[in-house]
Amino acid sequence: MVRKIVGIAFAAAAAAAVLCFAGPARAQEVPPRAPLGTNVSGLDDWSTEFSFLDCFKMSRRWISGSRSTWDDQRPLDLDARGWVRSLRAGQIARTLMFWATGMRYPAGRYVVEYEGQGTLAYAGGATLVERAPGREVIQVDPARGGIGLFLTATTPSNYLRNIRVRMPVTAPAGEVFYPPFLDSIRNYRAIRFMNWMLGQNGNNYVQTTWADRPTLQDARWNVKGAPVEVMCALANRLGVDAWFTIPHQADDDYVRNFAQLALQLLDPRLKAYVEYSNEVWNGQFPQARYAQARGLALNLSANPYEAQIRFHGRRSREIFGIFEAVFPKARLVRVLGSHVANRWTSDTALAYGDVAAHTDALAIAPYFGVQTGTSQDQARVAAMSVDALFAELMNVSEPQTMDWVRQQLAVAQRYRLPLISYEGGQHLVGVNAAQNDPAINALFDQANRDARMGPLYTRYLTDWAAATGGGLFMHLTNCGGYGRYGRFGSLETLDQPRAQAPKFDALQRYLEESARLAPPANPPAVPPPAATPPAATPPAATPPATPPAVPPVAPPATTPPAVTPPVTNPPAATPAVRRVLLVLANLNFYYREYNEPRQELERAGFVVEVAAGTRTPCRPHGGSGQGADGGLVQPDVTIAQADPARYVAVVFVGGWGASSYQFAFPGTYTNTAYRGDAATKTAVNTLVNAMLSQNKFVTALCHGVTVLAWARVGNASPLAGKRVCGYAQGSPAATVNGRTYADNVLPSRWHVESNRATMVPSRSVGDATTAMDDVLVDGRIITAENYDSARQFGRVLAENLNR
Repeated sequence: MVRKIVGIAFAAAAAAAVLCFAGPARAQEVPPRAPLGTNVSGLDDWSTEFSFLDCFKMSRRWISGSRSTWDDQRPLDLDARGWVRSLRAGQIARTLMFWATGMRYPAGRYVVEYEGQGTLAYAGGATLVERAPGREVIQVDPARGGIGLFLTATTPSNYLRNIRVRMPVTAPAGEVFYPPFLDSIRNYRAIRFMNWMLGQNGNNYVQTTWADRPTLQDARWNVKGAPVEVMCALANRLGVDAWFTIPHQADDDYVRNFAQLALQLLDPRLKAYVEYSNEVWNGQFPQARYAQARGLALNLSANPYEAQIRFHGRRSREIFGIFEAVFPKARLVRVLGSHVANRWTSDTALAYGDVAAHTDALAIAPYFGVQTGTSQDQARVAAMSVDALFAELMNVSEPQTMDWVRQQLAVAQRYRLPLISYEGGQHLVGVNAAQNDPAINALFDQANRDARMGPLYTRYLTDWAAATGGGLFMHLTNCGGYGRYGRFGSLETLDQPRAQAPKFDALQRYLEESARLAPPANPPAVPPPAATPPAATPPAATPPATPPAVPPVAPPATTPPAVTPPVTNPPAATPAVRRVLLVLANLNFYYREYNEPRQELERAGFVVEVAAGTRTPCRPHGGSGQGADGGLVQPDVTIAQADPARYVAVVFVGGWGASSYQFAFPGTYTNTAYRGDAATKTAVNTLVNAMLSQNKFVTALCHGVTVLAWARVGNASPLAGKRVCGYAQGSPAATVNGRTYADNVLPSRWHVESNRATMVPSRSVGDATTAMDDVLVDGRIITAENYDSARQFGRVLAENLNR
């Protein structure tokens, strides 16, 4: 019988190892969550993301020295787990924790436990206050620096080992993870462990065979990476899907054992995402150079870069096949990573052999930022104000990124795959000489701390969801300090107040606002395969001779950098089009409620398109504000043809004709034009559901509010429990529950209140003397009373879309 291992805990006795397995640790529930996840930071001593209560697990590798020399480069006698077995004459083995300038970490009494015989000394912010065999206590003052732990003597026959340094934090018995770390990531849907598996500095942890794998008994988890047991324990604890990044030189036996152990450990309600290495397309990293050499050796192409990308597809397919033989299909997401700004890369990898047939998602890193790589770019950005920078981010960079996203989506759709992200967020980091430019670094620091970064993130996430149909988005990264190597953390420190962390606040708000909506599948559902699969030949485009140039980063001697993803944003480009869909009745819409919002939206820079039940011209009510031309409006599309991914908002215009779009209305209208047809009503309801699931604005004016009242998301109206503005008086003649009402007898308010919404009294919003400002925003629902408030409605919608 195989024992299922789903948790880890501190050993109860000194004779045990640092960590041991203990009882099930299944998440109590796996609640529905928005398709938003995060990468975790590397397990390095300079990282501000403290993952474990035992901070020794993130300590620096041993440094050989003496009393007079900090680092004398002499080899150290280490066992297979990284513990020092013996010291040479005068030799000292040093390690460091929380070792970065100005590091903020908990002060107080740290308990140091170990096995064996030897002598420890402390430096930096640590002072020894208690000593007993196997247990010491140090008083730590972060104001004096990090913690230095020095092994000055050890007994070779019983060498000092299994050192644990427990942080002074209240936590349940057996807790492994640092509680503030858990709190910071508990709301996400998935955790990508790339930095835990490959390392934060250069993606260069090398594992080849299963014997090379990291284990719970290793001295620290930043030499070979984090054990699979730890990653699965964290996923189980939080009820989040686990994203694994397989090292680029891992052999098949390694992959098979990893898959088998992950299946054994991971809560059966959770999914495993699996990818081959990280950014194999990116020449900055050793895995890219390895793939190119292997691709050329296997004669996959005479072109070095094409050989590299084809090898990426080939090896990914091999790894996917091994996981397929182990994991149930429903619990496995096979991810092929690609370069956001290069569709050729995606096409080339997916088209190789049967890669596409064994892939579940195409993944990109849709960063937005500004170029600093040339001297001209550097001078231009260094001269920017923070206002100018935000203007460029909002009007050029973010729209350009979304344009790349849509181009990549087209590739993914050809292969019947969803598009997701493996990383993403702002990418304000200097390149080349700009990396050390004080003006640029100060500007980028200020922008990341500016309150405007929050609304920009909200727009970015909303645009991503709109473009991809709700594809999983993985932010880089959860917590990390700011500096010349980047500002990728949503938090700078784990104790940073949410109000002072605009990126973190925006991510959490997005999760919180999406919690009440049924999120898309994970990964997003895709149509069944076409009868004729896409051709398995590479595109005709000529591949680049070399991958996109991304200069390598040389870390400083004592403060290594945070992860530095490649810069992808080019100089100024045309902003992406943002469209709003106005839905009119083919007969009897109210013209002012169409025309005035349209004018305001177009004035704010939005493109407006019109949909109706049919493509025949829409005719307004007589005397509803149209001119002498009669006010006919030609629809751009039918409602059934409208693609929700194309629009940032939908508006249901009022007029009695809107009655024809009431999906769940239980009666029959006397005027047959208002009865509508089942197919169109279903298309309306599908549109409402799609827009809400993508966290977009769903809005209405006057009698159009009844369309939302009678829509159904699940079994309830999207207006249920909301306060709305709308026309309260009469509605068209109808028979309801066996009773017939003449025109203007059944109040329009009845439609709203029958669906558990509250219609506020006229003129109760804003200025009590007029209905011109009667517009209510309740989450992603915006409603307005009637034609009097139509212009204000357009302004309010534009303002909310631009936040």
